[in-house]
Amino acid sequence: LPQILSFLNDRKDWQLRSSLFECLPSVCHIIGRAATEHYVLPCLETALVDAEETVVYTAINCLNRLIELNLLSRSMIIGVKTETDPTSSTSLLKKYGPLLIHPSTNIRHATATTVKVACDWVGFPDNQVFIVPLVQPFLRFQPSSRHLQSLDGIVKCLAKPWTRGKYQSELNKLHPTNSNTMSQTEWTSIGFHVQGTPENESIQIESTTKQFEESAELDVQSEAMLAYLKMVTRGRTKRATHKIDAIDKSLQGCIDGSMKQSQNIRFPRQDTFALFKTSLPTWYQTLRDTREAGAFDVSAPAGIRSVSGLGQVYGLSIMDQSVMPATSDHINTERAEAILSADESKTIEAAFRGEWGSEVSLDPNLTDTTLLLTKLNALNVPPLPPKLGDKIGMQPRSAHAGGKGSTRDAQPAGSKGRIEKMVVSSNTLSSTGHTAPVIRIAVSNDQRFFATASHDGTCRVWESSKIEHSSGFLNSSISYSGHMGANASQRVRINDLSIIDGGHSIVSGASDGSIHAWRVDLATSSTSPANESLEYSTTRVIGSTQLKQLHHSEGEILVVNHFNSTSASIMMFGTQKGNIHSWDLRSAQQPFTLEALQGTGYLTCMALGNDRNWIVTGTSKGFLALWDLRYHKPVKLWQHSRGSAINRMATSLVAPPQLWGSKSAASNARPFVFAASGPNECGMFDLIDGSCRECFRTVEYGNRFMNNARDEIPRLNEIPFASSAQRRGLLTSGLNRTLADVLPSSFHSLNAIVGSIGAMNSSFLITGGSDGKVRHWDFANPSRCYVSSGLEMMQPNPSFERIDLDKTRRLMVCRQAPTPATNEFESEMRPKKLMQGMVTEGNRHHDSIQDLKLANFGLISCSRDCTVKIWR
Repeated sequence: LPQILSFLNDRKDWQLRSSLFECLPSVCHIIGRAATEHYVLPCLETALVDAEETVVYTAINCLNRLIELNLLSRSMIIGVKTETDPTSSTSLLKKYGPLLIHPSTNIRHATATTVKVACDWVGFPDNQVFIVPLVQPFLRFQPSSRHLQSLDGIVKCLAKPWTRGKYQSELNKLHPTNSNTMSQTEWTSIGFHVQGTPENESIQIESTTKQFEESAELDVQSEAMLAYLKMVTRGRTKRATHKIDAIDKSLQGCIDGSMKQSQNIRFPRQDTFALFKTSLPTWYQTLRDTREAGAFDVSAPAGIRSVSGLGQVYGLSIMDQSVMPATSDHINTERAEAILSADESKTIEAAFRGEWGSEVSLDPNLTDTTLLLTKLNALNVPPLPPKLGDKIGMQPRSAHAGGKGSTRDAQPAGSKGRIEKMVVSSNTLSSTGHTAPVIRIAVSNDQRFFATASHDGTCRVWESSKIEHSSGFLNSSISYSGHMGANASQRVRINDLSIIDGGHSIVSGASDGSIHAWRVDLATSSTSPANESLEYSTTRVIGSTQLKQLHHSEGEILVVNHFNSTSASIMMFGTQKGNIHSWDLRSAQQPFTLEALQGTGYLTCMALGNDRNWIVTGTSKGFLALWDLRYHKPVKLWQHSRGSAINRMATSLVAPPQLWGSKSAASNARPFVFAASGPNECGMFDLIDGSCRECFRTVEYGNRFMNNARDEIPRLNEIPFASSAQRRGLLTSGLNRTLADVLPSSFHSLNAIVGSIGAMNSSFLITGGSDGKVRHWDFANPSRCYVSSGLEMMQPNPSFERIDLDKTRRLMVCRQAPTPATNEFESEMRPKKLMQGMVTEGNRHHDSIQDLKLANFGLISCSRDCTVKIWR
């Protein structure tokens, strides 16, 4: 509202002011009675003395609507009389009652409606006792209760209106002005004030008023009209300069002077980087967590006791702050419970929600705080986010998820040479490694550390700097076991984790329905070893701090993700019921929920679009759904032609190399998704038409392959949103089951994909699956494809082949030879049994590979064999 009023100060169009009062009733319905009386009513009174009669008419209609909505107090409508001065009153009906005899028919009719609405609102007999005496000077006779029940009855009682000539003549006596010039009212939330008047003009108004009073014997009606014309004259008086201190004393009661401070606050920038300059105070975070954990009738902001504390929580720059002590930096849970349970907190909560009578019982020292809090609550301004770690420059998103900083011009690790050597591996000791399958990896944006999630109920953090100085085994720096709680015997599984953009914090989801946001605490050494050249070598992981803990009632948390928008820090998580929920780490509320599409199966994976405007979800029944995050609606739904679960997905806005020559691909960025599903294959699909542009597939020698055109390349079949019955029908109809005759029923699957689409010679994809092998694929050249891990002893290297189906579709095939039996190779090729020394562990994972991530220091892999390995 203050911004709108500032705009009206610059623009003198009466149409804008008229439109404002047409819209204000709906705004007041949202902000409540307290904000309406403090912010809207002074603006409304300004309009009632506007130079344009159309603005006056719309303002009266706005006043009628506010009375009907019960947004104005009784004292505002009929006034309050004091014992010292029984005639004193701030009644709106008395102050603007002269409009009942205004020359304009529309204004008279609208003001009569105000009397009718006020009579209905107070009821009988109060309408006869309080309202009729206020409007008696403008009535021809005393109205009966029957007259007050209808608008026509009130109109019949009205006195004869002033003529246009008389109205303008008396107005000119108070302020002579040329017909060609018409000054304007200055709009402000402190009421209205006019541009500074020289002293001789003020004297002229007083002398003219004196002459008017002496010229005739004034009755009560004329006195009331004179008072109204004085207000109109002040609004039309043109002055050279103005000062806020020069407000007329008769208008100072329009709004409390302490509200000046609320007009001088500046909100912080809403972009991502500005959020890291300041963070949420620890005391308020404790207050908010205590409120969420207990059954309190007040919100967390009701526990703020000073203007400075309010500025700390919301990141405000407040001018002319009251000298009040800020809230303590640290409070415990008991102190937070005492603050929230205090009667003072309940009064503050009632005051900023606009409950009647709450401001009367409020401590005067808390008036400024409550009024500012009312404004922040009305504008829905969120508090600052919790401390997420050091500020990190935003890394460019990978061409598809999993590789950080890979674009067409970037050269991630592994794009220049082969990644075949295992540098370091974790152990399975409970003190330094995982003791159950490791299923997810997340690398920090600055790559100082990476985190892993395991089915042993813990998340472990591994320092990048330790890789260079390890002796082949890598030990984790810290272990986060917050999901297990106090009862360590009750094991939970960590199903997914994700790095929070721009910080050193992590979001993890578990099988018990809990979601934790926790920060990795780093410390920097004061001295740097001379033999260390890495820029992050002096930074060490020293611990973890839990930021937020949620518990959901929809079963396991299957997938989690995080992204920053211009004004929020959104954490998304998918539940066992198939719903995708969101949580804003800054405002501590749920912005949206994406409801599950019935009949599509459990969520298995979720991929975020590179522009943060859309996501793709995959399910256990082979469905892919495209969601628009701007409108929170599903856009398209497909089913994978293989009909099996979607194990992993990644997104890209860069087309595959075979499309780079086309004008359409070069001119417009198109959304693509990599989907790993079916028999050891991954396809790159165009989300515009659902076609597969490139497919990466592994087959065993001896299996019949590409039996017909349908089996050559997978595709996405679009499913209508009409009903879940149609989706179930497609699942049970045996759609595209021809591969069952080609491949064995128990085939290997891909569980991890990572890579980059860059220059023509550096577009690659790395896959890992249930066969324990890590394969490196080149998008165009089969000679650059190879298997870096997972081959058995004496197993031949596979052969790779490229098949161009047409100009826009391509199939890359890896033909894997089986491991020969012992009697199939010569005895001299077998390893010696004697004097062979210690047998080292094979250069591979011994179980299914669950995730892959690329970093500057190498390729990270994790497996169901409980280990984490680094490759170069």
